[in-house]
Amino acid sequence: MFDGEIDLADVTSNPDEREKCFLTRSLAAFAVAQLAGIAASEAAKTVTDGSGDNGIDALHYDLATKTMYVVQAKWHNDGNGSFDRADILKFTKGFEDLANLNFTRFNARARAKEPMVKIAFADDQARYVLVAIHTGAQDFATEPQHDLDMSCEV
Repeated sequence: MFDGEIDLADVTSNPDEREKCFLTRSLAAFAVAQLAGIAASEAAKTVTDGSGDNGIDALHYDLATKTMYVVQAKWHNDGNGSFDRADILKFTKGFEDLANLNFTRFNARARAKEPMVKIAFADDQARYVLVAIHTGAQDFATEPQHDLDMSCEV
């Protein structure tokens, strides 16, 4: 679905590292494609994953529905695992930085989406969907779930 669509220019030439990055980024794009109902090629462009992503792996604002999708993705090769507390705190802090229009902690991919983010946060009708997606079989542990719930209530 995402072959040839996901940007891997920043990833080392190590085949295992490239594969893991491709799968993680594809998972983030897949979440956006499914939730927003957009094509894989468009969803691939929403990916912000990489060094300095501030916990945000994909961003998409759907103007028609006034919905911003903010994604954190974790690929677990063995199918085990979930998000730990540090992952969730980084993700929610990244969302807080977006809401405050503070782009200093974001990489170039995320900063390129600044105009879109400003439009979303300027619209008092907009809603925000925080998506934590992973390939592990485990549910969230109590602390990470609590941290995510608390951030969504603000």
